[in-house]
Amino acid sequence: MPPTTGAPIPPPITRPSRSRLLRRWQSRTRGQSLVEFALIMPISLFLFAAVLDFGRISAIQIAVANASREGAFQAAVTPTDFDPSQPCPADGKTNVILCRVQLESSGAVTIEPSDISVSCSPASCAPGIGNDVTVAVTGHFRLLTPLMAMFFDGNQDVTFSSSSTQNLETLPINVSPAPSPTPEPGGYPG
Repeated sequence: MPPTTGAPIPPPITRPSRSRLLRRWQSRTRGQSLVEFALIMPISLFLFAAVLDFGRISAIQIAVANASREGAFQAAVTPTDFDPSQPCPADGKTNVILCRVQLESSGAVTIEPSDISVSCSPASCAPGIGNDVTVAVTGHFRLLTPLMAMFFDGNQDVTFSSSSTQNLETLPINVSPAPSPTPEPGGYPG
């Protein structure tokens, strides 16, 4: 029996209920997760945009190189069929070097007719062994993220250049056909 001195009896020490602890823990983790998400999200978005831009840059470099190569392949056959002051016609029967370059470069890269140059060696573009043609192409590209521009001297508009050289197509000279053997009366060629 407790003493009867008139002093108040302290309440018994109880452990907090399990549900109260669980509610307190859940409310803390929700707030913590939200703060962590808010801190990490901008960094994640920047890294995603940077990877996307680097991938697009690689694709654009390949597209410009392929466009110059395709133009050189066509220029090897028709070196004088190029006029940078005219667009590619709808039928594609004239200005075929320009048409072939622009067809190959369709996509995120912009290649204007003035961005293409064709030069022959010798300048007459005459077919012959050792004569060649060079097609140079400059492509224009815009980055997605302005922060990536720091890798390109602060410019968000980036240009890529490529050139390709091919031998001019030289067909063999028409020579009289080689004489065929005349059969001998005995059935053996002579």
